[in-house]
Amino acid sequence: MNIQEYISSGIVEAYVLGLATESEVQELRQLMLQYPELRAAVQEQEDVLVRYAQQNAIAPPPQLRQTIWEALQGEKSLDESQPTIVEPAYPATEKWHRPAPRRPYALAASLALLIASGLANLWLLNNNQQKNTEIAGLKQSQRVLAREKNEALAAVEKTNESLRVLSLPRLQKISLAGVGAHEGQYGLLYWDKASGDVFLDLSPMPQAPAGKQYQLWAIIDGKPVDAGVYIPGSMARMKTIARAEMFAITMEKEGGSPVPTLDQMVVAGKTS
Repeated sequence: MNIQEYISSGIVEAYVLGLATESEVQELRQLMLQYPELRAAVQEQEDVLVRYAQQNAIAPPPQLRQTIWEALQGEKSLDESQPTIVEPAYPATEKWHRPAPRRPYALAASLALLIASGLANLWLLNNNQQKNTEIAGLKQSQRVLAREKNEALAAVEKTNESLRVLSLPRLQKISLAGVGAHEGQYGLLYWDKASGDVFLDLSPMPQAPAGKQYQLWAIIDGKPVDAGVYIPGSMARMKTIARAEMFAITMEKEGGSPVPTLDQMVVAGKTS
C-alpha cells in the first residue's frame, strides 16, 4: 500500500471529523499500528482542529453557567420569557414513546460542519494566495518582455536610421583617426555638402567618462566651429555644416564647451 496516497485521499480528515464510516475507521486504526507516518498525520490533523477551535472559540456569558445549574435544579427555566409547553395527553391504552433528544448529535454534527467549513476556508485562502503569487509573477514577466520588446524596437529603429543615412547618394564618408595618445581610436563622419547634414558614428570609440562628453568641431577657415555634442548611439545627427576643411572630436565637460580644449583632441579627419 502506498501510505502517502492513502493519507492524501482525505480519509484522515474524515476520521478526525467523525465523518468516516465504521469500516473506514476500523481500517485506519489497523493501519495506524503499522505506519507511524499515518499516526503522525492523524495527530497533526487533530492538532489543527484543536488550534482552530481555540482561535475561534467564543466565551459564553458569565451568568450562563449559573443559569444552566439553576435550570437543572428545577429552580428556573433557561429562558423565563418562553411560554410553558403543555404536553398533550394520550390515551392510557396507547403506548407513546417520545424520541430521545438528539441535541448532542446535532451539536457534534454542527461542530464538524463548522470545522470542515473552516478548513475549506483555509484551503481557499491558501489557494487564492498561490494564485495571486502566480499572477504577480506573470505580470512581472510581461513587464520584462515589454521592456525587452521596446529596447529591440529602438535598436531596430537606430539601425534603420543608419541604413537610411548611408543610402543617401551625395553623402561623403570621412574617417576620423586617433590623435596623439589616442592613436588606434577612430570614428566615422558622414557629410552631405549640398544640404550640410552631418552624421557622426563614434560607436567604435570608448564610452566617455562620467561627467564628460565628446564634442564635434568643424574647422572653417582655420577656426573651430561647434558642431554639437555627441549623443551615444549607432548614428547621431549633428549640427548643419555648410563647408569645412576638417572635422575634429575633443573630450569636453558634459553639455559641451564654447571653445575646444585642444589638448583633449581625440580624433580628427580632413574633408578632402
